[in-house]
Amino acid sequence: MSRFVQCAKSLAHCGWRRREVSFSLSPRLPRALAIVAILLAVSGCAAQLRPAARPGAHASVMVASWYGHKYHGRQTASGAVFDMYALTAAHKTLPFGTRLRVTHPNNRRSVVVEINDRGPFIRGRDLDLSLGAARALVMVDEGVARVHIERMN
Repeated sequence: MSRFVQCAKSLAHCGWRRREVSFSLSPRLPRALAIVAILLAVSGCAAQLRPAARPGAHASVMVASWYGHKYHGRQTASGAVFDMYALTAAHKTLPFGTRLRVTHPNNRRSVVVEINDRGPFIRGRDLDLSLGAARALVMVDEGVARVHIERMN
């Protein structure tokens, strides 16, 4: 007798029987799959209902302040010399050379500035405008104002 047959006989003698292995799916699984499918379909439809933005456009609200006299003539983070009368700004993360349209919602004045420095380094502020840009927005006396930002490039 072969060794396999001997093993099989000994297992049968011990009461071992071949059992059918069946996998049963949870009764909740089809319902869960249906819910996931519905959510995916709805999220896909919602994405199509949003208005298409102009490529490269980015609009948001930021807290802006201005800086000038103390830094006039000094080198900015981009390497340019800071001119407080130019239409420039400082931002923490936007790339140098990025152009932004900054609009003051209270008086609806707007100005296009170029990012050439890093800052502001005061908590709660997002954008530091040069004195020239702050004057164009008529926000010098306010010091700090909420402004609308639209990325131009």
